[in-house]
Amino acid sequence: MAAARPSPIPALSARELELLEAVCAGAEVAAAWLDAELNLPWCCRRFAEWFPKGLPATAPDVEGGWEAAARAVLERGEVARVLLPQECATGGARWVELGFRPWEGGLLVIARDVTLRRHVEEGLLRGERLDSLGAVAAGVAHDFNNYLTGILGVAGLLREGLPEGDPQGELVSRLEGAARAAAGLARQILDYSRDAGDVEGRADLRLCVQEVAALMRHSLDPRIEVRVDPGDAPAPVPLAAGRAQQILMNLCCNARDAMPAGGVLELGVRVHGSEATLRVRDTGMGMTEEVRRRIFEPFFTTKEPGRGTGLGLAVCREIVTAAGGAIRVESVPGEGTLFEIHLPLAAPEASVTQRSPEVEAAGGHTILVVDDEPLIRMVAERFLERAGYRVVSAGGGEEALERLRREGAKIDLVLLDLTMPGMRGPQVVAALRAFLPDLPVVITSGYSEQSVTQATWAHEVQGFLAKP
Repeated sequence: MAAARPSPIPALSARELELLEAVCAGAEVAAAWLDAELNLPWCCRRFAEWFPKGLPATAPDVEGGWEAAARAVLERGEVARVLLPQECATGGARWVELGFRPWEGGLLVIARDVTLRRHVEEGLLRGERLDSLGAVAAGVAHDFNNYLTGILGVAGLLREGLPEGDPQGELVSRLEGAARAAAGLARQILDYSRDAGDVEGRADLRLCVQEVAALMRHSLDPRIEVRVDPGDAPAPVPLAAGRAQQILMNLCCNARDAMPAGGVLELGVRVHGSEATLRVRDTGMGMTEEVRRRIFEPFFTTKEPGRGTGLGLAVCREIVTAAGGAIRVESVPGEGTLFEIHLPLAAPEASVTQRSPEVEAAGGHTILVVDDEPLIRMVAERFLERAGYRVVSAGGGEEALERLRREGAKIDLVLLDLTMPGMRGPQVVAALRAFLPDLPVVITSGYSEQSVTQATWAHEVQGFLAKP
């Protein structure tokens, strides 16, 4: 009768090792035992699957590593954890957390697959960075709009000072056209960086396609040709404009990454029956059937580390599904990919008949212009004075309140900048309402109108004037 095979771990019998194997399988962890020389006398089946050649040696130029942590545990008798990246045979990387504990003259090693946790943490960090980037972009677009307000205002003053038919008028027209194009780009940045909030809303896919295409052209490789076919019929869908733009931007960015050597990006909208279809097609590298089946899985990505979170398409599907739509994908390796977003058309908007407000003559009325930008104050003063108003101005909130306390009874309207150093627009409004509760206030801003109309203090003002 053959002798029983001795256990590779002195303190455990073969039966106890079988029990440990079962515990590891049930807890979805892997276990191993290292001797004092860091050899591997025993490991469970899962550990052998994860590390078929044993734990990989740490590169000489890498500080620390699992070996250093293991030796420190052997010397000091403490517990240590190490995060170990591991390339998978199927592609991508697995992150394994190794826990080392001294036991029986060696080390008990417990390994956990923490890939999902790692991706979630990285996704949250990227999301925070994107939120910060969006806030920075919105701030830059706001300042950009302030400058454009001054440029367009001066151009308008120049035009008024030119005699009819003066050839310099064409130069002024070109200046105004370029400034308005820049203002359109700033507005698109503001719309995209604004928190979209709920999925509910209403957007025309034709306009979204045209706006995103214009925005993408500034960031695409010149070798990528963008073709846009917005269709002939309106395509209103039950989505907030920010959400529709988010879907388009995700699909366009994926198409861009699939065409590193250039190609064609096609955006199109079609309306048929009670449904609108958004088409995004590229002539890039395409996808295999295996990849195509997995593209909507959270954290699945074929991009290099740092190039993608694997969340973009998953988020797109959630948005589309919540709006009652569906996504169809076709792809051929080496030929390109087609995404079709099918969405129900939004219900028609109820028509509202509005009376045109009666406009009083300018004569005798006084307007207080409050803005920290001297150029904007100068332009506003010139235009309002030419329209027949008396204009006084202030370079900040404190100065405006001081003037209002002195001569508030003589002022008929306040044109107030939203964002200024010191007291911001909302603080000025709250302060003046204490002693001038009925004075009309119109907010001016380079930010979007929604930033004012959706604010909690919006009921305290009587209007919004966008810059430029």
